[in-house]
Amino acid sequence: MVCPLLGLSDELQLMIVELVVAQDHGREDLVSLSSTCSTYRLLLAPIIFDRVTLLNDAESAASAIALANSHHGQYVKQLRFEGSLNRDGYRRVIEQHTEGLDINKLRTIVQEAREKLFPESVYRVLSDLQHWFSKLDILTIRIEEQNAAWYESSPLPVGVRDLFDHPDLFKATIKRRKIHNWGQLQAKTYEALCENQNHNIKTLQILDLSRECDALDDPKFHKFLERIRTVGISHVLACRKRHGSAHYFETTRYLSRRFIDHLPSVQHLKLKGPVYGAWSYEGLPYDWTKEATLPLKVTQMPQLKSINLSRTLVSQEMISFFVSHQDTLEHITLQNCYAYTPTQRTVSGRILGEGCSRLS
Repeated sequence: MVCPLLGLSDELQLMIVELVVAQDHGREDLVSLSSTCSTYRLLLAPIIFDRVTLLNDAESAASAIALANSHHGQYVKQLRFEGSLNRDGYRRVIEQHTEGLDINKLRTIVQEAREKLFPESVYRVLSDLQHWFSKLDILTIRIEEQNAAWYESSPLPVGVRDLFDHPDLFKATIKRRKIHNWGQLQAKTYEALCENQNHNIKTLQILDLSRECDALDDPKFHKFLERIRTVGISHVLACRKRHGSAHYFETTRYLSRRFIDHLPSVQHLKLKGPVYGAWSYEGLPYDWTKEATLPLKVTQMPQLKSINLSRTLVSQEMISFFVSHQDTLEHITLQNCYAYTPTQRTVSGRILGEGCSRLS
């Protein structure tokens, strides 16, 4: 017996929609369904247009602005910003040969590369999120690492070492430009975020966090953080060839100053270290002489309800933090975490056991 979908009750149709969304590629299926008739276009619009991805190129910004100015802009609740040096417009400028060009032409190319790297239209969107998407609730930031091999065994990044020994001067020059511009991309991204002093964003996710960003020390950024209730941070992938990474230790050291000290409203915190940061599931850290424990203080995050830590060293200070927050803390999740005793430079389950007994 044939039963037309439109002939079902509204409740049953919505149940079917929820089941479709839960499947792999479910959102794509809903887009296809919405194109079948006006009824489903109206019904599915709040689901299909609840999120938008913004890239650091003018075309992406134009699409985001067009969505914001349309009737569907009211449905956007999630925005994901993806920053990368692999955008076509930027690459066409930065990779052109400059041999024999005069200084004025070179300056023009440099300026054009900066404009392509982070167009003004992208800045307009990212610096006034409340204006464009008034119901925005979740913001995700990810800036693609320029060179994942920067954090290999050499004390200098691979990209930096290539500046000195690369046989092709043209390619070495491109690397040098990209290293500088990668830092500029990060700076412009967080500079734009700092302009959002009046926002309703409740969830902030920063993926592949790098320590190489002084904009995170800006008081305006700390002001931006004050209203956030849920924070998720993952570190950029560290070295694959050894356990331990100076990059990870440095990033951990800065977490309090740049983030945790400025989260008075946060209720849920999730921190994820890199697989090859201080350690991995394949072995213990290669060097316990470096301090990599998470700098948590009893005065931080007074409203914290849940904390989820992955690949993070558990210290006595962290246990004290847990105990001091026992009136608000409801969930503590530790994944692939080791307990660290700095005086003995050893790991064990002892500190974890003591902490659990004190919390109980």
